Order: sequence, then structure tokens, then C-alpha cells
Amino acid sequence: MNLEQIIKNNLAKTKEGKVADYTPALGKVEPNQLGIAIYDLKENDIEQVGDSQVRFAIESISKVITFLYAVKQLGMDYVTQRVGARQTGFPFNSILNLEIEGNNHPLNPFVNAGAIEVTSLLKAVNNMQPFEQLIRFAREICHDPQITLSTEIFESEERTGNMDRSLAYYLKAKKILKADVPTSLKIYFK
Repeated sequence: MNLEQIIKNNLAKTKEGKVADYTPALGKVEPNQLGIAIYDLKENDIEQVGDSQVRFAIESISKVITFLYAVKQLGMDYVTQRVGARQTGFPFNSILNLEIEGNNHPLNPFVNAGAIEVTSLLKAVNNMQPFEQLIRFAREICHDPQITLSTEIFESEERTGNMDRSLAYYLKAKKILKADVPTSLKIYFK
């Protein structure tokens, strides 16, 4: 089966999903999009079909990029002393991820509290602020110089991010998050 056939066989399933609307700007996304892009590292070639050229907000995928960059900047040992690598059965934005008995840090870097903590660890380097470093790193590892910040989505996240604010202040109150909360959240929301 080729990629065109996969798109054709699965396009109808987009109607079964729901556009994320917990952030108002995300709720505006066209729900009937489906694209596939496969990059062959060996051949340095890309095969793509459907709506693969449509730019989209990567949302929680950015947690992977942030974690990788933090490890590159600070080292694996330092980062994993501040954020665990444990699974969780709780929702990604649940405070219960911080309430596991005997736990003195977020369970992992892919729940919101963990991603906020990882973001807070990043330092300015050569007069380049952490967000600019993250964008540059994302462009580099994704081989895409056009990766950019959506101001509309950032502002929407920042306006409606009360649960993330509560997680960040909880981390601060428990003396887990050492950095400034508003600064850390601004980078995290971006």
C-alpha cells in the first residue's frame, strides 16, 4: 500500500476526532486535514502526500525538542536529577503528577509540570535567550529553517494557561522550580 492509498483509506477518520479547543487559537484549525511525510535519512529524500505541506502547531511535540536541547545544554545527569523518567497514568496537565509519594520532582519531561521544569532550566548562551536557542535547535534537528513561533497561538496559550500557571507556582512553592515563574512560563507557552 502506498502513501496515497493510506491517506485515501484514513481521511474519513478525521471526522471521528476533535480539534483541540482548550486553547482558542487551536480551535480554529481546519479539522479535515491529513498528511504524511516520511524522510529517508539514508537517501536524504522525502516522500509526502496529502496536507503534509500545511504548517501546524506542534504543541506537546515541543516537549521532546525542549528536553533534547536541555540535555544537550546541561547534560543528561543534571536534567534527570530535576525531572524523572517515570510513566504516569494521570492526564498530562494533572497536579497528581506531582503528588506521587516520595517524589521530589515532576515524573517525566512530557507532562506539563515536567516540561515547565525542563524549560526553566535553560540558560541564555552568548546573549541568545532560551527561546531563540530552542527555535534554532528545532530548525536544525528538523532540517526546516522555516519553523517559527505562531504569535496567535502563543498569545492564546498565555491567555488561557491557568492550569499551567498553577503547576508552575506549585513547583515553585515546593522548591522544585528554582527559576522565575513568569519567565519560565513565557518560554514554555511559546
